[in-house]
Amino acid sequence: MPTEYTDDYLKGLCEFPTGAKRIPAGRIAEIGSPVVWIDGNGQHMSTEEYKMNYYVDPAQVWKVKKAYLRKFSGGVRVGNRGDE
Repeated sequence: MPTEYTDDYLKGLCEFPTGAKRIPAGRIAEIGSPVVWIDGNGQHMSTEEYKMNYYVDPAQVWKVKKAYLRKFSGGVRVGNRGDE
């Protein structure tokens, strides 16, 4: 796994045909339960399963993805949408 997650690293993950599925498409974080990550194929898995399957830390990629989207989406942001 990389030691630093940057915009360029995130762009590298998007290489097709297999790269896009490695970027977390969603995160389910219920109080008192472990976080469940949803990959680009829609599969649900724990953090450890995600790391084993894709060799990336989904929490770190999620932070970079959210920062990138905030920077370039230009939309109105309302409330906390799980960017921690």
